[in-house]
Amino acid sequence: PYTSYNAAGVEITKGQYTSGQRSGFWVFRDELGSKTSEGIYIDGEQDSIWTYYHPNGKCSSRLPNSGGVTHGIGSYYTPEGTHFMDKLFEFDNLVAYRPVVN
Repeated sequence: PYTSYNAAGVEITKGQYTSGQRSGFWVFRDELGSKTSEGIYIDGEQDSIWTYYHPNGKCSSRLPNSGGVTHGIGSYYTPEGTHFMDKLFEFDNLVAYRPVVN
């Protein structure tokens, strides 16, 4: 297990390394300890769905990753938690987007 702290003793990063590379589930926090992102690493690359957070703690986006690149449909949310946009990525390139009507 790996955990890093800032000078004030607040946990900033938590995860694990395997053979010198990030692996498994990781959590990242800002200087005040609020979660900014979380997701899975495989062989040192972001993989699976990564979740990013607004400063108020609500989800700001959920992005699919494969081999360290964003690939698939990502969902975006307002600070209040309303799903407002989907974006289609192909190997880190934005190819389409659509607003979500609630």
